[in-house]
Amino acid sequence: MTNTTSHSFMELWNIVKKEITGIQLLWETVNGLYFQPRGKGLATLGQEVPTLFRLTQTVLMESLQMRVSRLMDPANSGSGSGKLLPDHEVLQRTWQEAGHE
Repeated sequence: MTNTTSHSFMELWNIVKKEITGIQLLWETVNGLYFQPRGKGLATLGQEVPTLFRLTQTVLMESLQMRVSRLMDPANSGSGSGKLLPDHEVLQRTWQEAGHE
């Protein structure tokens, strides 16, 4: 494996790891709040309020960022202009280096 391929793999792995960590945090919060035996959900809510507010803030900020991005996105960006975000460029380069089209 060349240095370029291992470098691309590490970039890809960091992207995937970040997403998996976010999914795990959300799942643990949802599980702790909603999938508890009867009566334990409200007790858990009291302990998880700071986490719940932080997740709510993150979700609202991500939603706001996506909406503003859509407004500022050039009209031709979705029509095959070939411009990719940095994470997508890493994914595409790694995919191509692995021999996929």
